[in-house]
Amino acid sequence: MMYKKGLKGKLDAIFSLYIRTRDKWKCRKCGKQQPYKSRGYHTAHMKGRRKETVRWDETNAFGMCYGCHSFIDQHADEKEKWYVQEFGQEAWDNLVLRSNQSTHFKNWQVQEMIDNYEQKIKALA
Repeated sequence: MMYKKGLKGKLDAIFSLYIRTRDKWKCRKCGKQQPYKSRGYHTAHMKGRRKETVRWDETNAFGMCYGCHSFIDQHADEKEKWYVQEFGQEAWDNLVLRSNQSTHFKNWQVQEMIDNYEQKIKALA
């Protein structure tokens, strides 16, 4: 699912800014520091954005440079290996389980997530 407009598009933008700010504009995989709001610094999802149950889940997304993000998206085994090294097998198994559930967020739930991540960004500033 692609959301470019409306609440889900706004949530995508706020969530991405939160993740990159949380990770201090530094690639979680290679450690390379990125300039603030760099276009070469992405929010990498361990389980794809089509999995709406974890699309905006902090345990599913990490700041990564373009190179590392491209690499792990093309090598699912390396993506899993990195995640397990960082957080453990149980965390990976839980993420996989949550990603395989189905849900549809209502507009009020999306708005709550927007408000939550906006507050978290302010707290990091």
